Amino acid sequence: MALTLKTLGFFLTVVLCFLLNNAQFGESAYIPPVRCLCPQAEPSVPERLIANFSITEKGAHCQTDTIIVVTPKKVEICLSAEGKQGQDLIECWNRINKDENKKRTCLRRRKPQNK
Repeated sequence: MALTLKTLGFFLTVVLCFLLNNAQFGESAYIPPVRCLCPQAEPSVPERLIANFSITEKGAHCQTDTIIVVTPKKVEICLSAEGKQGQDLIECWNRINKDENKKRTCLRRRKPQNK
C-alpha cells in the first residue's frame, strides 16, 4: 500500500510539472515584444506586393501600432500605421474583429471608381 501511494504521488508530481511547463511555455502562451518591431516604416507598399500582414497593437513596448506586410516572396516590410494604407488595414482588421481567418478580405484589391 505504501509503495502504491509513493508511486501515485510521484505520478501526480510529474503530471503537475508537465502541466505547469505547458502553461508557461506552451504554444498558446503570448509573449509580447519588448520594443518596437519597426523603428522605421514605409509610408505605403504597392498592393500587388502584399500577400499577408500582421498587426501588433501599441502598448508599453511601442507607442504606435506596428504593421508588417509580407510579400509573395516572403519578404517582410514595415508599413506606417499613420499613412492612409496603414489606417485602412487597421480599420479593416478591427472591422473583422481581428479574425485571422477573415484577414484575406482586407487584402482584396479595390477597383478604381469610374467617375
